Order: sequence, then structure tokens, then C-alpha cells
Amino acid sequence: MEMNGPSFVPARGVSNPHAQTFIGCVLRGRTPPETVETCLETPDGDQLEVLQIEPTFKGAPWVILLHGLEGSARAPYNIRMMHACMQQGWGVIAPSWRSCGTIDHRHPWTYHASWTHDITTILAHHEKSYPGSQVALVGFSLGASILIHALAQRHWEGLEVCCAAAISAPWKLELAAECILRAMGGMYARGFLSTIKPKLRKIAHNHPWALSIKEVESIQTLKDVERIYTVPVHGFTDVDAYYTASDPMEALTMLQTPLLVIHSMDDPIAGGNGIDFDRIEAHPEVALSLHECGGHVGFIARNQKNWLSNQIVTWIEKHLSNDEVSEKLQPIGLSQ
Repeated sequence: MEMNGPSFVPARGVSNPHAQTFIGCVLRGRTPPETVETCLETPDGDQLEVLQIEPTFKGAPWVILLHGLEGSARAPYNIRMMHACMQQGWGVIAPSWRSCGTIDHRHPWTYHASWTHDITTILAHHEKSYPGSQVALVGFSLGASILIHALAQRHWEGLEVCCAAAISAPWKLELAAECILRAMGGMYARGFLSTIKPKLRKIAHNHPWALSIKEVESIQTLKDVERIYTVPVHGFTDVDAYYTASDPMEALTMLQTPLLVIHSMDDPIAGGNGIDFDRIEAHPEVALSLHECGGHVGFIARNQKNWLSNQIVTWIEKHLSNDEVSEKLQPIGLSQ
């Protein structure tokens, strides 16, 4: 499947992958739009913090944004995508994974690369609230891995997921863990651990049967997090079993939904070399947009503002039904 569009050319002065990553993932840039904040109850008795923007016309699609590791619904790349969707009049739903929002959680488990329980809850709730609406899923980084697993499992009924986009996905989790450990002298690893460890301390305090303070203090790398916390608390036998079950590359084989994959060969977090992009591109439902540079969820382009968001919007527009296009000029609340 092909995705035609302008090639990516990095902005002057920020061709370095770390500069691209920093601007894309850390710098806020635009002011967050006005959103409605709600909490959804989950089937296991916990809750999810969700931001929502209502569409502006009847029949508008909804775009669900899935953030990456230690991000949130208010991550900079989410904010940029929210504005792009608002320009189209589309609705937006942006959850914060458990432990990544502002609310306390009732269980020790949170999220990981194949944790699809919460996106399934969001989709089920959406179908009840807005039956018959078209939905597009957009995942960034770890959120892209969760997205691919959700698409493969398809644990929803009666919902039309017209397409999806996976941005800077960690196609090989072990490779991503190694990249994070090596890059910038461990700067990325220290950044992630600076927010993960305080959360794990809180979990250890509230659920000492699941995790001990001593174990948390022994954590030095993300692989330690996986070995000490992710694997036992989420029911995996060991780290290798977690990687095998959670690598999005394996879930890709069951994909039946059109998927745009955007990735950079110089990605300092998910990696580039070592990923079988020929296998990804060979999938009949995948349009691969692979670039020499762009960093991790960066793609800060020269002479084109919001290159990444524009690529995603174009992909979604391509897969919307004709009914949506014909109703775009019909404001909500007006009779036809």
C-alpha cells in the first residue's frame, strides 16, 4: 500500500536525531486546546483519565491518540495532533495510561507494550456513546505498539476503525531498550527512570505484595523495570517472554486495518538498523513512510509546519467513507 506525500526534510539546524526528538517529545510548542476531562471506569475496577474534544459537524470521525512511554494525554505530539484534528472539525479522544495522568489508581498494574485492556475499554465506551461513528487510531512510540496489538486482537464489536497510524513504534522491544541505554550516555534512560521510579515507590507502598521498596531502589535500567515490575505484575514468565508476546512485529501478521507507519532510521529510542522494514512494508495493509532522519516522534520539517500531523491527517482523510465527506458542511444540531 502506498502513501504519497511530501518527503521529509529536517528543519535547518535540527537535523540531529536528539534535537528532533527533544523538540517533538519535550517542547510543548502550541497551547493545549480546551478539552473536556472525564474518568472512565475499567472492567477491573480501576479508572482512566481521558481528554475529549467534540467534533464540529455531523458525521465527523473521531481520532483516538495513544501516547508513549511516560507521556500523557497532554504530551506535545498529542497537542499538535489535537490542533490538526480541530482544524478538520474532527473529534478527539486522548487517554492517559494508568499512572501517567493526574488520578490515583487502585491496582498495581499500569501499562506496557501489549497492554490493550484500556484501549479496548475506551473503544467500547465510545461505541455506546457515539454509535456508528468512524474512528481512527494514532499511536506514538509505545502507544503505537499498544495500537498494533489492539488492531490485531480486535476486541470490539460494531465499531468502524477506518484506519490507524503508528509513529516511531518500538518494533523490537529489546533493541529499543538497548538504544535507550546507550543513547546520549544514558540520558534517555535516566529521564525515563526519573519518573518511573517514583511511581513504582508509590505502588510498592500501596501494594507491598506486588513490589518492595528494596526492589524499586535496585532498579538501574529499563530492563530492570521490566524484570522486577512489568514481568511479574503483568503475568509474564520472564523478560524474554514479555518481548516475545509484546513485540509489535509479531502482532502485525494479524493486522486487517489500513496502517500508516512513519519511522526514522536515526531514531535514538526505538532504533532503525536491526528492524525488518521489508517485512513491515510487505504487509498489504501497511503504508511505510521511512526516512533517514527525523528522530523519535520528531519530524520537525523545513518549510512545512506540522509535517507529521499533516501526514496523519492526509492518511485519515484517504480512508474516511463518502458519507463523512458529504456531511462535513452540516453543523451538529441542524436538520438536513
